[in-house]
Amino acid sequence: MKLGVVALVLRCEPTAGTKRMSCESTAAVEWLTSGEVRERMSEVFAGRVLDALEGNGLHVRSHDGKRLICIEPV
Repeated sequence: MKLGVVALVLRCEPTAGTKRMSCESTAAVEWLTSGEVRERMSEVFAGRVLDALEGNGLHVRSHDGKRLICIEPV
């Protein structure tokens, strides 16, 4: 891990109220389907979100900032 970046992506769902930006938000708040994620996000970011949407456990991925890197098991 050259850059030392760890991203945690959590599966969430609204329970009440309306969506709105917080002081930590940058431009928008959106709920996307898996199809919309594939269309609108780069491979690196989409993979994280799709893993969370599948909800089948924890996932660890490596990438070069643009593309996923397949690492052979030792």
